[in-house]
Amino acid sequence: MGCSFLLGVIIDMGRKSLENQMKYILYAKMNDGIGHSKHEDKQKLIDDGKYNFKDGLESIYSYGTADKYMQVVREYSQYLYDKGVSKYSLLDKTQGYAEQYLKERLDKGYSLYTIKAERSALGKIYGKTIEIELPTRKTQNINRSRLEVENDKHFSKERNSDLITIATATGTRRSDLKKMRVTDFFYVTTDKRKQYMFVHIDKSKGGRNRIALVEPTKQKEVEKILADRIANHQEKICTKVHSAMDVHSYRRSYAKEIYTQLSRDKEFREDILQCYPARNENVKSDTYISRKTQEHFDRDSVYIISQCLGHNRLSVSVNHYLI
Repeated sequence: MGCSFLLGVIIDMGRKSLENQMKYILYAKMNDGIGHSKHEDKQKLIDDGKYNFKDGLESIYSYGTADKYMQVVREYSQYLYDKGVSKYSLLDKTQGYAEQYLKERLDKGYSLYTIKAERSALGKIYGKTIEIELPTRKTQNINRSRLEVENDKHFSKERNSDLITIATATGTRRSDLKKMRVTDFFYVTTDKRKQYMFVHIDKSKGGRNRIALVEPTKQKEVEKILADRIANHQEKICTKVHSAMDVHSYRRSYAKEIYTQLSRDKEFREDILQCYPARNENVKSDTYISRKTQEHFDRDSVYIISQCLGHNRLSVSVNHYLI
């Protein structure tokens, strides 16, 4: 069922509830974005001097993002009804509730990550930035994947050894692991006749494709897993990713290990840099200094890590994976 059909369904419904008015807007933004390159659209706005980081892009580029926003629509529309707003009110008349909704969610203890996602969804719906003061998320207060959690006790590392190997060798997200195939892996031979293994990750977070270096010390293990899948006529690497698996911790482990190897081996670093687009930064220093901890990092190495992880900003790779 395509988006155009869904839009037609909503249009033909006659009286549109607030929930359906919001869904109509999101479907329209999906029509504008699905199948297009978010990266290219963003770069065009940057080149034209029209990109505003705070507002982001108007379109929706992935079904995953759309699903999250639809959930926000369901919860927010129920909130409006509970506040006594008529089910068939015009959406424009409810803008004042968006900020109030987010503030109440913040007061109830919802995570900053959730609030930001909801703010983004509501911004798409109303066509404007929802202004709300949010607390600063301090690096030292981030516990995700840094402390033992209850789920860790329910995940067998022995029975999931292949899955762990792939996760720590590629630094991929949970959604990437679920769809990863044998044919996604390939080799690149550099000018110095050295061969490295990479994995192509199709339509990851935000609908963006990327290429991740396979951690060199785990390459042989990955090759064995691939050979096993081929011998057993299995196209996918993993048939299931256990819900208790702390994928983000393996992603951090991957980033730290790759960074260590890159920063210590100049020749290796130069080889891998050849495999990615040239770093486009108007800076002279080869060192990246974290504003939060004042730690020094090799800028080229952090850039490679960012490309592997699928992040545009070096600060994200440093503050969330390397510190």
